[in-house]
Amino acid sequence: MPGKTISARLRQNLLLLRYEVTARYAKDYEPIKGFPGLAVRGALGYALHTLYCASPGTPCHKCPRRPHCPYAILYETTPDTYKGADIATKTRFLTNPMTLEVLFNTPREIGYAVNLFGDATRLHREVIIAALHMANLGLGYSKRHVERRRLTVQRITQVIPEKDSRQTIYDGAALNPSLLPKKPPKSLLAAFAKQASKIAEARPTHLQVRFTAPYRIGASKPTYTPPLPRLLMNIARRYSVLAAYHRAGRRLSLRDARTLKSLAAKAEIIEASHGPLIQVTKRDLATGSRKSYGLFAAHGKILYRLPSHYWDNPLAPLSAALILAGQYLHAGKLATAGYGKYEAKYL
Repeated sequence: MPGKTISARLRQNLLLLRYEVTARYAKDYEPIKGFPGLAVRGALGYALHTLYCASPGTPCHKCPRRPHCPYAILYETTPDTYKGADIATKTRFLTNPMTLEVLFNTPREIGYAVNLFGDATRLHREVIIAALHMANLGLGYSKRHVERRRLTVQRITQVIPEKDSRQTIYDGAALNPSLLPKKPPKSLLAAFAKQASKIAEARPTHLQVRFTAPYRIGASKPTYTPPLPRLLMNIARRYSVLAAYHRAGRRLSLRDARTLKSLAAKAEIIEASHGPLIQVTKRDLATGSRKSYGLFAAHGKILYRLPSHYWDNPLAPLSAALILAGQYLHAGKLATAGYGKYEAKYL
């Protein structure tokens, strides 16, 4: 049975905790140019750093407190920090145990979400405090008012997807600590296992992936209409790194990864489109220089056709669970800043 197969692999997998923040701008600031994901990620990281860095003058990679520092855990995952991991050990920077999502951005308000994975779920208090502190520090620089864009946090909502739970823990005036989780939530992928098993039993013939934020799949040879194997392996690797370095579950075996890739290769793209390509850059406030991350598609949609025998493979529900999890993990470059956010629908 598909449910039994996927349950055995995923019962202890990915943990996830989500916080959705709604904030109002203090003045009529000019809008942030382009997609504000990098600005939000930078502002939240700066707030975390100012709150919790015990050695401000020491580079993160030389700080002995790095394994215990909230900022370093969320923003500076490197192989030498964690002992015993045997994946991506030669990569300078690894998948961080969080992603951001820009929910909306209007002239008066901005909404964003922070997804925490694995061990990082225990940092929920630090993230909430950092979100409140970030509002005081400001989001990006306003030339009109010659200051950083100050914010007032109106609401913070705690979301536990597995339990389908949504609770307001900050109402603009006070934080309700009694609603904070006493221990990390149970496995998210266990909840995805149920949904994925239902998908497998229904045997859909198509998968639609709609990118709702700018995206770029691949570094040196990017694609904006990725074949299903490339998309699935991108998510599978992201998950396996989180499992190895942040105890987000049990990493996929090489055998399972190869089987998943071979299975996904049976799908074909029958419709694909994407928005205009935009250059994504980031300005270094200290030096004034700009770093380019390359061209990203503004948005996109891909429709895959799945062959009738696709769901006969015992790992097909696992592939569906990873695609569903990817809606939180995101795909491609700058995933932590909200890029690569997509919505998946089996038809």
